[in-house]
Amino acid sequence: MSSDEGDFAPSTSNPSNKKQKRLPRACDHCRKRKSDSSQMPGNRCSNCIAFNLECQHTIPVRKRGPQKRYVEELEARINKMEELLRKLNPGMDVAKELQKDGSSSPADANSPESFHLFNADSPEDIIDELEDERTQNELNDKLSRLDIHTLPLRFFGKSSSFMLMKSALNVKEEFIGKMNLEFFESDVRRDKFWRLEPWERRLVSDDDERKPLVFPQLSLLYRLVNLFFEEVQPVFNIFHQPTFMRELKNGLHLRDRFFGSTVLGVCAVAARFANEPATWLDDDPLSAGWMYFDQIRVMRKQSLFEVSSLYEIQCYCVCIMYIFGTTTPQGAWNLIGIALRFCEEVGVHRRNGAAKTVLTEQWKRVFWCLVIMDRMTSAFLGRPSAIHHDDIDAEYPVECDDEYWETSDPEVKFAQPEGTVAHTPIYFNTHLKVVDLHSIAFRNLYTTAKSRVQAGRYGPAWDQRIVSELDSELNNWMDSVPEFLRWDPTRADKTLFLQSAMLYCSYYYIQIQIHRPFIHKDSPLAFPSLAICTNAARSCARLLEAQVKKGWILRAPQMFIAAFSAGIVLLINVWGGRKRGLALDQDREMHDVWSCMNFLSVCEKTCVPFSI
Repeated sequence: MSSDEGDFAPSTSNPSNKKQKRLPRACDHCRKRKSDSSQMPGNRCSNCIAFNLECQHTIPVRKRGPQKRYVEELEARINKMEELLRKLNPGMDVAKELQKDGSSSPADANSPESFHLFNADSPEDIIDELEDERTQNELNDKLSRLDIHTLPLRFFGKSSSFMLMKSALNVKEEFIGKMNLEFFESDVRRDKFWRLEPWERRLVSDDDERKPLVFPQLSLLYRLVNLFFEEVQPVFNIFHQPTFMRELKNGLHLRDRFFGSTVLGVCAVAARFANEPATWLDDDPLSAGWMYFDQIRVMRKQSLFEVSSLYEIQCYCVCIMYIFGTTTPQGAWNLIGIALRFCEEVGVHRRNGAAKTVLTEQWKRVFWCLVIMDRMTSAFLGRPSAIHHDDIDAEYPVECDDEYWETSDPEVKFAQPEGTVAHTPIYFNTHLKVVDLHSIAFRNLYTTAKSRVQAGRYGPAWDQRIVSELDSELNNWMDSVPEFLRWDPTRADKTLFLQSAMLYCSYYYIQIQIHRPFIHKDSPLAFPSLAICTNAARSCARLLEAQVKKGWILRAPQMFIAAFSAGIVLLINVWGGRKRGLALDQDREMHDVWSCMNFLSVCEKTCVPFSI
């Protein structure tokens, strides 16, 4: 055995078999290759022995700094974290706490005393994470430049085999230099296995839905589109209206089937607000818009081979809205999952640091709209969400009115002029923040017993801690709601009235969701939870009553779900009060129940689920 080989032999002379210590830092070759350099006998690391290299330590230590954009994002995030920590614990010295050693045992981390909804990592850890994401973005950029018919514009995360391939190529480049993409395509890649086969290509090109789309007459078409942007867009904020209207006027719906299908979906949803017999079948208002929805091919076989376009995802979004008003609203949950998977495929759920464009901002809007639908539908059906809160780090849509997205001066693109307020974008992002809290509550309170036990998150003490934290975060959100979005039943502006109704209805519903699990438990939380649920349900009922009185009805799935849940909680309070022998004002208690039912009965004229 050679001396080098002997270096790998286990030592038998030392009975304690002490663990080998690492060198303070890697040798030159290991640092270039980003591999470890455990100290070996003879002061040579294992990698240098394996490759027969001289083990040197001459390269000066130089910490790779993040890009300027990442530094700015990091500073902003740290400032927000510190502000949040001060709110949660006003007496804490943040700077002093950051100097402490933050290590703890797994048992301590799972205890209710140490649990926090939002944990702030150290700046060094965050920099490392951002650097990892930059490497990930570099991989996706390289793959997108390859002429790979089965991989264009797709996103691949850190756990993917493609990231492992990139690591291997990085090691290879240390010895033979960078790989030329043209050489890869011409000499390495085997087209037989990289391109679609003829029969697969026929499926992509042969669309069996080639029958021409039939649109409403031009005057009705524009009436329905305008109605959508008056009634639906301010609440869901799916489209960039100037872009949509420009493409519609240019006749893109007649040339691009995806955009045409999106236009039909818009018409279908708007038909429920129009009270227009021309949009009905068999003279039945419940069929409003079906003639347009029926033409849309929602799930396509071509999606197996093609990356979805923005128009296709927008089409999914409006179709999901329409399905909520059919006899099978639960089908929307399946489509939401599919649409979100398509979004993940192109990486919309991840922050990429790219400059804002009209296209990227439209992707953000439709993605976040799907996230809202996913949270709401999953909670209502008691099913897992299609995408978890922890899997998303995409930015919220820009808080800028549509008309300021495109300007002749590139310096002021996406910049809201001073003295003006971007009401709808701010409303939408405010809604997203409370939906994020809903997601956290859902993941902590409604997971399986197995997952809670494994995480150590169970027992009365933990229940009290998590509910307290969630209540605190929900109250902080309420305090952050801008004045123009605060609930006022006498508000004269219809758009702000409906936006405020959506926010507050979501708030009351999430309050109920947080405390609902403890209503029937033999727990210290039982009585206060029932009181909180009842008060939230009453407030929700009065909000719904205000809509009916004003004649401004928000026909949105969230409102149906909130009305249904509030009515049930109020009935539980009435029946439970009788059981406990409490003296309740029967008429007053039932008035709020009837307010919920009256709201549903008004909406059921055009939406089937509201008649349940």
